[in-house]
Amino acid sequence: MKNEAMIKKLVSDCFGELEKQNNGSMSPTSVPTLGSCTASATFDPLTSVNMVAMDGAGDTGLLGAVTQARVRPAADSGACDHVINPDELPDDAVITPNASGKHFKGANDSVIENYGDVETLCESEHGTISCGWKAANVSRPLHSISRIAGPPGGIANSKQDILFNNDVCVVVPPGIVAEILNRVTPVAAYAREGNLYVGDMVLSSFTRQGPKA
Repeated sequence: MKNEAMIKKLVSDCFGELEKQNNGSMSPTSVPTLGSCTASATFDPLTSVNMVAMDGAGDTGLLGAVTQARVRPAADSGACDHVINPDELPDDAVITPNASGKHFKGANDSVIENYGDVETLCESEHGTISCGWKAANVSRPLHSISRIAGPPGGIANSKQDILFNNDVCVVVPPGIVAEILNRVTPVAAYAREGNLYVGDMVLSSFTRQGPKA
Protein backbone atom coordinates (compact mmCIF):
# COMPACT_ATOMS: atom_id res chain seq x y z
CA MET A 1 0.00 0.00 0.00
CA LYS A 2 2.89 2.33 0.71
CA ASN A 3 4.21 1.77 -2.83
CA GLU A 4 0.73 2.39 -4.31
CA ALA A 5 0.44 5.69 -2.42
CA MET A 6 3.88 6.73 -3.66
CA ILE A 7 2.90 6.01 -7.29
CA LYS A 8 -0.36 7.97 -6.94
CA LYS A 9 1.54 10.95 -5.52
CA LEU A 10 4.10 10.73 -8.31
CA VAL A 11 1.37 10.78 -10.98
CA SER A 12 -0.46 13.61 -9.21
CA ASP A 13 2.73 15.68 -9.03
CA CYS A 14 3.45 15.07 -12.73
CA PHE A 15 -0.02 16.16 -13.80
CA GLY A 16 0.11 19.17 -11.51
CA GLU A 17 3.35 20.31 -13.14
CA LEU A 18 2.02 19.70 -16.65
CA GLU A 19 -1.19 21.63 -15.94
CA LYS A 20 0.90 24.59 -14.78
CA GLN A 21 2.90 24.47 -18.00
CA ASN A 22 -0.31 24.27 -20.09
CA ASN A 23 -2.20 27.04 -18.27
CA GLY A 24 -4.35 24.65 -16.27
CA SER A 25 -5.42 22.38 -19.15
CA MET A 26 -4.40 18.89 -20.26
CA SER A 27 -6.75 18.87 -23.26
CA PRO A 28 -5.18 18.70 -26.75
CA THR A 29 -5.09 22.01 -28.59
CA SER A 30 -5.64 20.41 -32.02
CA VAL A 31 -7.41 17.43 -33.59
CA PRO A 32 -5.79 14.22 -32.27
CA THR A 33 -3.61 12.51 -34.84
CA LEU A 34 -1.23 9.58 -34.99
CA GLY A 35 0.68 11.28 -37.82
CA SER A 36 -0.15 12.29 -41.37
CA CYS A 37 1.33 10.91 -44.56
CA THR A 38 3.21 14.16 -45.20
CA ALA A 39 5.05 13.77 -41.89
CA SER A 40 6.79 10.68 -43.27
CA ALA A 41 7.07 11.58 -46.94
CA THR A 42 10.84 11.05 -46.80
CA PHE A 43 12.33 7.90 -45.36
CA ASP A 44 15.42 5.83 -45.94
CA PRO A 45 15.13 3.06 -48.52
CA LEU A 46 14.59 -0.36 -47.01
CA THR A 47 13.78 1.07 -43.59
CA SER A 48 12.89 -1.59 -41.07
CA VAL A 49 9.35 -2.80 -40.54
CA ASN A 50 9.10 -5.32 -37.72
CA MET A 51 7.22 -8.31 -39.09
CA VAL A 52 7.59 -10.57 -36.05
CA ALA A 53 3.85 -10.74 -35.34
CA MET A 54 1.36 -13.58 -35.24
CA ASP A 55 -1.93 -12.80 -36.95
CA GLY A 56 -4.70 -14.08 -34.68
CA ALA A 57 -8.05 -15.39 -35.85
CA GLY A 58 -10.72 -12.73 -36.05
CA ASP A 59 -8.28 -9.83 -36.23
CA THR A 60 -10.10 -8.25 -39.15
CA GLY A 61 -13.68 -8.10 -40.30
CA LEU A 62 -15.64 -5.94 -42.69
CA LEU A 63 -18.04 -3.53 -40.99
CA GLY A 64 -19.31 -1.55 -43.95
CA ALA A 65 -19.12 -2.83 -47.52
CA VAL A 66 -17.70 0.49 -48.75
CA THR A 67 -16.69 3.05 -46.16
CA GLN A 68 -15.60 1.21 -43.00
CA ALA A 69 -13.30 -1.66 -42.13
CA ARG A 70 -12.29 -2.94 -38.70
CA VAL A 71 -8.57 -3.40 -38.11
CA ARG A 72 -6.44 -4.26 -35.06
CA PRO A 73 -3.08 -2.50 -35.49
CA ALA A 74 -0.20 -3.61 -33.30
CA ALA A 75 1.71 -0.80 -31.57
CA ASP A 76 5.28 -1.49 -32.65
CA SER A 77 8.48 0.25 -31.58
CA GLY A 78 10.31 -1.67 -34.32
CA ALA A 79 8.20 -0.21 -37.13
CA CYS A 80 9.51 2.94 -38.82
CA ASP A 81 6.06 3.96 -40.09
CA HIS A 82 2.37 3.15 -39.85
CA VAL A 83 1.77 0.37 -42.38
CA ILE A 84 -1.36 -1.43 -43.59
CA ASN A 85 -2.14 -3.92 -46.33
CA PRO A 86 -4.37 -2.35 -49.03
CA ASP A 87 -6.75 -5.32 -48.67
CA GLU A 88 -7.63 -4.10 -45.16
CA LEU A 89 -8.58 -0.56 -46.20
CA PRO A 90 -12.15 0.63 -46.81
CA ASP A 91 -13.19 0.28 -50.44
CA ASP A 92 -13.24 4.05 -50.96
CA ALA A 93 -9.77 4.71 -49.48
CA VAL A 94 -7.49 6.47 -51.99
CA ILE A 95 -3.84 5.40 -52.14
CA THR A 96 -1.42 7.97 -53.53
CA PRO A 97 1.04 5.78 -55.47
CA ASN A 98 4.63 5.47 -54.30
CA ALA A 99 6.72 7.32 -56.87
CA SER A 100 9.98 7.22 -54.90
CA GLY A 101 10.91 3.62 -55.66
CA LYS A 102 11.77 3.17 -51.98
CA HIS A 103 10.45 0.20 -50.03
CA PHE A 104 10.68 -1.31 -46.54
CA LYS A 105 12.89 -4.01 -45.06
CA GLY A 106 11.51 -6.83 -42.92
CA ALA A 107 13.10 -8.36 -39.84
CA ASN A 108 14.74 -11.01 -42.04
CA ASP A 109 16.02 -8.38 -44.52
CA SER A 110 13.31 -9.24 -47.05
CA VAL A 111 11.93 -6.36 -49.15
CA ILE A 112 8.37 -5.30 -48.25
CA GLU A 113 6.72 -3.41 -51.09
CA ASN A 114 5.53 0.12 -50.34
CA TYR A 115 2.53 0.93 -52.53
CA GLY A 116 2.07 4.54 -51.38
CA ASP A 117 0.29 6.82 -48.91
CA VAL A 118 -3.27 6.71 -47.60
CA GLU A 119 -5.08 8.86 -45.03
CA THR A 120 -7.80 7.43 -42.76
CA LEU A 121 -9.81 8.21 -39.65
CA CYS A 122 -9.53 5.70 -36.80
CA GLU A 123 -12.50 5.36 -34.44
CA SER A 124 -12.40 3.59 -31.07
CA GLU A 125 -13.99 3.87 -27.65
CA HIS A 126 -11.58 6.77 -26.97
CA GLY A 127 -12.79 8.88 -29.91
CA THR A 128 -11.74 9.58 -33.49
CA ILE A 129 -8.19 10.34 -34.60
CA SER A 130 -6.59 10.82 -37.99
CA CYS A 131 -3.85 8.52 -39.21
CA GLY A 132 -1.64 8.51 -42.29
CA TRP A 133 -0.39 5.08 -43.40
CA LYS A 134 1.99 3.56 -45.86
CA ALA A 135 0.08 0.95 -47.86
CA ALA A 136 2.43 -2.03 -47.90
CA ASN A 137 2.56 -5.78 -48.33
CA VAL A 138 2.32 -6.58 -44.59
CA SER A 139 0.48 -9.34 -42.76
CA ARG A 140 -1.20 -7.03 -40.23
CA PRO A 141 -1.51 -3.28 -39.59
CA LEU A 142 1.26 -1.74 -37.49
CA HIS A 143 1.27 1.60 -35.67
CA SER A 144 4.78 2.98 -35.37
CA ILE A 145 5.61 4.19 -31.85
CA SER A 146 8.16 6.68 -33.20
CA ARG A 147 5.61 8.18 -35.59
CA ILE A 148 3.07 8.57 -32.79
CA ALA A 149 5.64 10.23 -30.52
CA GLY A 150 6.90 12.66 -33.16
CA PRO A 151 10.41 13.46 -34.38
CA PRO A 152 13.36 13.39 -31.96
CA GLY A 153 14.54 16.64 -30.41
CA GLY A 154 12.99 16.94 -26.96
CA ILE A 155 9.64 18.19 -25.75
CA ALA A 156 9.50 20.91 -28.43
CA ASN A 157 9.08 18.20 -31.12
CA SER A 158 6.96 15.82 -29.07
CA LYS A 159 3.50 15.04 -30.48
CA GLN A 160 2.31 12.53 -27.88
CA ASP A 161 3.77 10.26 -25.22
CA ILE A 162 3.25 6.51 -25.18
CA LEU A 163 3.05 4.51 -21.96
CA PHE A 164 3.16 0.71 -21.58
CA ASN A 165 2.53 -1.68 -18.73
CA ASN A 166 1.82 -5.42 -18.60
CA ASP A 167 -1.80 -4.92 -19.69
CA VAL A 168 -2.08 -1.93 -22.01
CA CYS A 169 -0.34 0.63 -24.21
CA VAL A 170 -1.85 4.14 -24.18
CA VAL A 171 -1.21 7.37 -26.08
CA VAL A 172 -1.28 10.40 -23.76
CA PRO A 173 -0.48 14.14 -23.96
CA PRO A 174 3.21 15.02 -24.44
CA GLY A 175 5.42 15.78 -21.45
CA ILE A 176 4.19 13.06 -19.09
CA VAL A 177 7.19 10.76 -19.58
CA ALA A 178 9.63 13.67 -19.15
CA GLU A 179 7.98 14.62 -15.87
CA ILE A 180 8.09 11.02 -14.63
CA LEU A 181 11.81 10.81 -15.49
CA ASN A 182 12.39 13.95 -13.41
CA ARG A 183 11.24 11.93 -10.40
CA VAL A 184 12.33 8.32 -10.96
CA THR A 185 15.39 6.45 -12.21
CA PRO A 186 14.60 4.05 -15.09
CA VAL A 187 15.57 0.38 -14.90
CA ALA A 188 16.60 0.45 -18.57
CA ALA A 189 16.49 2.98 -21.43
CA TYR A 190 16.33 2.73 -25.21
CA ALA A 191 17.49 5.94 -26.89
CA ARG A 192 15.88 7.23 -30.08
CA GLU A 193 17.95 6.50 -33.19
CA GLY A 194 16.15 7.50 -36.36
CA ASN A 195 12.72 5.89 -36.10
CA LEU A 196 13.77 3.15 -33.68
CA TYR A 197 14.45 2.99 -29.94
CA VAL A 198 17.81 1.27 -29.39
CA GLY A 199 19.50 0.11 -26.19
CA ASP A 200 23.24 0.04 -25.54
CA MET A 201 24.13 -2.95 -23.37
CA VAL A 202 27.03 -5.30 -22.65
CA LEU A 203 26.09 -8.98 -22.48
CA SER A 204 27.76 -11.57 -20.28
CA SER A 205 26.90 -15.18 -19.48
CA PHE A 206 24.59 -15.70 -16.53
CA THR A 207 26.31 -17.78 -13.84
CA ARG A 208 24.04 -19.14 -11.14
CA GLN A 209 25.29 -18.88 -7.59
CA GLY A 210 25.72 -22.21 -5.82
CA PRO A 211 28.20 -24.66 -4.38
CA LYS A 212 31.26 -25.24 -6.48
CA ALA A 213 32.47 -28.75 -7.26
